[in-house]
Parts: sequence; structure tokens; C-alpha cells
Amino acid sequence: NSTGGIGVSILFRATDNASQLYKIGNISAILYNSTNGSQLGALTFSTSGPDTGDNTFGHSAERMRIDGTGKIGVNNTAPNETLAVKGTLSVVSGSGTQGLYQNPSGSVGIGTTGPSSKLEVAGTFNATQGTTSFRVTSDNNILIHLE
Repeated sequence: NSTGGIGVSILFRATDNASQLYKIGNISAILYNSTNGSQLGALTFSTSGPDTGDNTFGHSAERMRIDGTGKIGVNNTAPNETLAVKGTLSVVSGSGTQGLYQNPSGSVGIGTTGPSSKLEVAGTFNATQGTTSFRVTSDNNILIHLE
């Protein structure tokens, strides 16, 4: 017996500059599996996008979900991983240094937001397996240590 997402919600609304009441966001606690003994709940977070031309304001779309097993989906309503992000991804340090970036085509950059191949590393990097290592240094030297 799966449910259609029954639960409770908190709706956030505001008045726009034309004095029209506009739905701007929603947080819901839902029961998405009501089978006795295996109930699962989720928290969902939704926001409203712009009018799509049909003159009904406040089209709400789920943007994030924390499911009953602790998995988090960002733009993903059925996450299969601990953190599942649908779309681009950028991780920046507290000091503003670019760390990890994934573009829309799936290429990953470390230290760059413009990877030109499936994996691009800007700066020094190491690859090791046991006592074997491969290192590219900031002065463009390649060091290989084999054992």
C-alpha cells in the first residue's frame, strides 16, 4: 500500500508588487509508504518558479528531499545515494577557492570550473597505489615512482 504522499505542509506566501498573493515555498512531511511495519516518511522542500504563461502564479516544484532512509536528493525526488544531485555541482572552500565542479555534460574539474575533458585537474596532483605514485607538480614536472 504505497500512498500518494499524504502528510502535512507549511506553505510560505507573500504579496507581490501587484498585490497578488503568491506561493513562494513549501516544506512538507509526507508518508510515502504506508505498508504496516515498513512505513517511510520524507521531508520535501519546494520553491515556486516564474509564471509559465498560463496566468496561474506560484508553480511549485520539489527542489530537495530527505527520504525515510536518510538519503538526500537535490532536484531528485528518489535519491539512491546518500547525496544525489541532479544538475551541476560546485564545491567551493570557505576562502572562495574552487574545489570540485561538475558541468552539465558530466565532466569534472578539480580547481577549475571549465574542464575540457572528463577529468581536469588545475594544479599539482598525486595518484598513488601502494608504493607506486604518479605526480604532476606546479612547475610542469612529472614524477613517476614505480616499485
